[in-house]
Amino acid sequence: MKNLVNKIQKHFDKKEETRERLLDISHDAIRNSSRAMAALHRKEEDKVSNLLDEIEENIEKLNEILASEPQFKGHGSLVAAHREYAEIILTKSQYKKRRSSKSGRDKCPL
Repeated sequence: MKNLVNKIQKHFDKKEETRERLLDISHDAIRNSSRAMAALHRKEEDKVSNLLDEIEENIEKLNEILASEPQFKGHGSLVAAHREYAEIILTKSQYKKRRSSKSGRDKCPL
């Protein structure tokens, strides 16, 4: 019985460690997305690029976790990290689109 309890405890300890890693990586991605958005508005192209690289590394790490632990797929911080990353990518894309347009409404920071 004691052996079974130890196995169960180890199982849940591993899940908790994985969840903590997921939280840390997700929070890094969310923070960097916020910083990237601010840098985008300030026309700091190099900073945006560097932050996007870091966010993409975080997203890759999160996807690796999900490959081995799919039960975390709907975890709130994971979803938020993906959402914030998508937002900065879409916003940057829209700024580039506006910049390349000849409409005269070009308010694109980049």
